[in-house]
Amino acid sequence: MAPKDFFIEKKIEKDDGEKILHLLKITNGDIVKIPMQKKGSDVSSQLGKILHTKEFVPQKKNEMFYQKMRNEICLAFGVPQDHIIIVENENTVRRSFNAFTVIVDKKNIDSKTKLHTAYYAEGRENHAELLKKLFQKATTENPQLSMKAYEEEFEKPEEAKNILFFKGFLPNEFEFKKLPEDTQKELLFVMKNLSQEIGNKNSKEVEKEKTTWFLTGSNIATS
Repeated sequence: MAPKDFFIEKKIEKDDGEKILHLLKITNGDIVKIPMQKKGSDVSSQLGKILHTKEFVPQKKNEMFYQKMRNEICLAFGVPQDHIIIVENENTVRRSFNAFTVIVDKKNIDSKTKLHTAYYAEGRENHAELLKKLFQKATTENPQLSMKAYEEEFEKPEEAKNILFFKGFLPNEFEFKKLPEDTQKELLFVMKNLSQEIGNKNSKEVEKEKTTWFLTGSNIATS
């Protein structure tokens, strides 16, 4: 199995006005496209405020609603089960929306998956904290895959980056309805668009199932 490649795909679509849609395109034989919310608009500002709200959320809610989406995300990025971290903070006020972070090490191939080494962290924490916990685990297995190595690549051009970073959210169906109406419409529009696009092609493509996880950022270019 060939290692995965990652590209940001930007489209301008007209649906009740002109929109710029961003998708993360992951390829290695099959093609997976994932909606990505772009910062810089009133909608994204409103979305950010909602995604950063906090409340008391029972820990069991994580496992009940998120296992399917977690499996989809890890399959898309090539994360094996032993590279998954679930951050649990029981009996406390936490982030209202479940967040996730992924790192992909392009310099190393995992002996089990035959893909680039990848790690996944999930929890009701900020993404920086999830990223920190990812590197704590990764560095114990590979000292060269460290937060310091990641930070040293900040100024490198995209093609020279060896450690890729992705972040997003996996709201369940109830939480999805709390998102700004424009965000819901855009995400649903993208998913519908992908479904039609994939259905009209002969090449083998894999549609992201119509669950509600999406990306909010990465360290690869979006322009």
